[in-house]
Amino acid sequence: MENLALIALAESLRPALDGCIIRRVVQHQPNGFILQTRSAKLPDLKLIVDARNPAFYPSEAKPPIESPNSDFLMILRKHFTSAELVDFRKSLSERVIELVFRTAVPSRELETMSLLLELIPNAPNIVLLDGERRVLSSFFSITPQHGISEFETYSFPRSGNKIELERVLAEQVPELEEPGRTGAWVVANVAGLGPVFAEEIVYRHRKSGRMLVEEIRSMVQQVQAPSHAA
Repeated sequence: MENLALIALAESLRPALDGCIIRRVVQHQPNGFILQTRSAKLPDLKLIVDARNPAFYPSEAKPPIESPNSDFLMILRKHFTSAELVDFRKSLSERVIELVFRTAVPSRELETMSLLLELIPNAPNIVLLDGERRVLSSFFSITPQHGISEFETYSFPRSGNKIELERVLAEQVPELEEPGRTGAWVVANVAGLGPVFAEEIVYRHRKSGRMLVEEIRSMVQQVQAPSHAA
């Protein structure tokens, strides 16, 4: 899933996620889990960390096809059964969703915990953090791109020296003002933009005559806008 499409999905789900309480965690297929909630707005949330197509979306109404229980499922059930969702985060430049829960675990360090969904093709993962944002467990091994190990403070996978979308929205970026930029250049140099949206942004830039940075800002604002069709 393209990062901007993931932003649109996250923004459309945000109102329904507010205050959700986890009723049950179910393993669905070898690399997928369903968070069943007590909310009528969003009764089920599916997390899939398939290498080809990692995904995050409200699950279908049909009953889940359960797989043999994994050790990671037991960890999720231990910490998140009856947990309340208190925050929902999506970094603009990273294909990472963060669900922050207030748990029922009788431990100060684990009173608040985060479930991170790294929806990165070929390297997806589900990472569990404690209240100090230290890695407690992960579905797959933490990749070297993070620059950390288990039990260390979490950091996003490194993306080289790419220009972050947060910077594009906040200031002028001289690198984006040079003429002749292509979609391939945008993908290689701007974090969070895949080939589909990069080509569309460059097309709009050439068609409108506006600055490339303005077209990127406009695209981000469009995908962040509320949408019933997202």
